[in-house]
Formats: sequence, structure tokens, C-alpha cells
Amino acid sequence: MPEWLTNPLFIVSANIFIIVFFVIVMAKHYVKVGPNEALVVSGGQRGTRILVGGGTFVWPIIEQAATLPLEVLDGEMRIPGIRGGGGAPLDLIATLGVKIGRDDTTLRAAAGHFLSKPREEILRIALRVVETRVRETAAGMAPESIAGNLDALARDTRAEAAAALGTMGLVMDVFMLRLDRPPAA
Repeated sequence: MPEWLTNPLFIVSANIFIIVFFVIVMAKHYVKVGPNEALVVSGGQRGTRILVGGGTFVWPIIEQAATLPLEVLDGEMRIPGIRGGGGAPLDLIATLGVKIGRDDTTLRAAAGHFLSKPREEILRIALRVVETRVRETAAGMAPESIAGNLDALARDTRAEAAAALGTMGLVMDVFMLRLDRPPAA
């Protein structure tokens, strides 16, 4: 064996290098998320793990990590041409606030639907679901009752939309409807 391999300075330096190397590798693959995010780690023998806030080590090559936003995503959209019972069309404005639920079931559902999508896309999908539910609910109402009682339309739509959004892992925080302009006389 070469003499330099038994030199105490070489042994100490090699051990320090190995320890520093492993610390750097560990630090580089330790992924943290804030309290308003969920970390989804998939791959490996442990299956899919979901962590809300905090951090975990993600094995390089074996596992991959992605985040889901847990804060409220809010938006507003114009819903033109709402016809209740075949009457004159009304234009409505819908205001929506949704977020991904924090329990394991809704987090897993949201991961399946939205893991690779940006926040804007998640909100756009939620608004499209709500628009569909508004149109379906309004179709069974008389035009006069829509204009005169938006609260009833909003209540019925909220119940329908909340169920549909729940299957995607979304929870509805805010939902309001208002007329864009008064109905034509």
C-alpha cells in the first residue's frame, strides 16, 4: 500500500471531503414547502407522499417532487346569455374563490387533477365548472325569478358546483352572482 494512503493528514482530509460531499448532496435534495403549499413526492418504494408545509428528502433519480398551491385562488368571470326557461338572456358576473382542500383525500384528488398545472389553469378549470353549473341551474328557472332572486340561483349553483369541484379536490370558499346589467324590458 502506498505510504500516502496511511498518512493521517490524508485520512482526515478524505473523511472531511466525504462528509462535506454527503452534506451537500443531502442539502440539495432536501425539498421544503411553506405552510400554504403541499409537496407531492412520487416514485420509489414508499409510493406517493403528500406533505403540507415542512420538508423531506427526495431521493435523486428515484423520486420526483412537485408542489400544489393551498391558498385561495379567486377570480371573476362574465357569464353571458343565461336563459331561464327560454326567456330573454341575462348576463351575469360570477365571483369565485376556491382552494385545494387540506385533508388527505382531497389532496390526492387535487394531485391527480392539478399537479402539473399553474394556478391560473386551476382557477380557469374551476370557473368553467361553475359556469356550467350556473347554466344548468338557470335552465330550470323562469327568467323573472333569475333576475329577481339571484340568491336562490347562487345557492342552488353553489351546492351543485361544490360537489363537482370536490371530486377534483377543490373546496369553494366564496361564490357570488350578480347581474352584469339590468334585464331588457
